[in-house]
Amino acid sequence: MTGEGDPALAITSALVRDRGGVAVVYVPDLGLLDWTAADVVSLWTGGTSAVRVASVAEALAHPHDLVLFLPTDERAAVVELDGRRDQLLASGRTAPLVLFLLRDGPGAAALLGEAPSLWSIVVGNDVDPEDLAQQGAAAASRAFAAEGVEPEEVVARWRAGTWGESADDIATLYRAILIAGRGRTGE
Repeated sequence: MTGEGDPALAITSALVRDRGGVAVVYVPDLGLLDWTAADVVSLWTGGTSAVRVASVAEALAHPHDLVLFLPTDERAAVVELDGRRDQLLASGRTAPLVLFLLRDGPGAAALLGEAPSLWSIVVGNDVDPEDLAQQGAAAASRAFAAEGVEPEEVVARWRAGTWGESADDIATLYRAILIAGRGRTGE
């Protein structure tokens, strides 16, 4: 999977890496599907419109649009895309096809176990935004521990008006607020 703890960067990279390629975005549950699709659209800078589709035929019918493929039957969609890999590659796509799959769902399992042709063109363009966000928060927590300062202390110093205003200070404050907020909400 792409990314170093930054979901937005990883999604953007997957969208632009292979002109007209295929990307996979994993979602933890169906409740986040619409939000994640909207996030992908907001990160798309290719200048074409976004089209939301539910079938392979619809996905292939839009080679010049950002295709948000949210299949109703994930496994069947993955297997069909695998069988139509050559057609997909020869379609002259100029904008990516983004396939949304449940992280531990039947489509993800099929991609790894039943769809070697499709996997060969999406490997490296597969993103799990939630997993990357968790990795990023863990890395930020380790960085604070290495600096000998707690995120809550940074936030308290900022509120007291004793935190610096340099670009590094602001970046540190941002990370501290994210981490402190996660601890407060139990995420």
